[in-house]
Amino acid sequence: MKFDISKIEIAILFFLAIWFQFNATNVNPTLGHIYVAFILIAAVFLMLDPKRSIHLKSRYNESTGLAIMKGAVGYIILILVGGYIIVPGINAIRAALSATTPLLATNPLINNITFGGAVPIAETIVLFAVALDLIASFTNTEIGRQSLTKLKTWGIVIGLSLVFMIFHLTSKGVSNVSTLAVVFFMAIISFILILWDESYESALWFHIIANLSALLL
Repeated sequence: MKFDISKIEIAILFFLAIWFQFNATNVNPTLGHIYVAFILIAAVFLMLDPKRSIHLKSRYNESTGLAIMKGAVGYIILILVGGYIIVPGINAIRAALSATTPLLATNPLINNITFGGAVPIAETIVLFAVALDLIASFTNTEIGRQSLTKLKTWGIVIGLSLVFMIFHLTSKGVSNVSTLAVVFFMAIISFILILWDESYESALWFHIIANLSALLL
């Protein structure tokens, strides 16, 4: 059997498994174990699903630089739209984003690596790419740009975005309504990027940029 999984994805999952196990042992057992479970789910799906629709790299042969640019544009949209509609003011929207990255370690480096890199990668792969791929398969929903015009697709996107928001509410203790609204809108942007590219690379960079900016700016 030929597994449809790239060496890059294997390396990513291997690093994440080690890092979150370290977190589970030394920093925060609850969240650490949750993300270890995420990695196991992703590994099983990526290795065993013979009909993956969402891959790391776009089938349009786009460069990583372009994916980063799309992620940056997604972040700008999140800041501008969120800052005018969800939480008035750019500083307020940035504060809302910061509230989604609670301090897990007294060591800033560990905290920044966890929430600036490991967490957005794990969440993008499992809660966005894998979840969307699975539900699209079960509901016979096409993955691609053309699907953005279909109500069924938007029903799935909204439903999964609510799951992402509830995950932040129950697992990370985020309870502020405005912050949860930002999380929901962030998920919507991620799914649009995934559907447009038929890959999760741009969404991955978008999530990393958003988390790093919340931590460092």
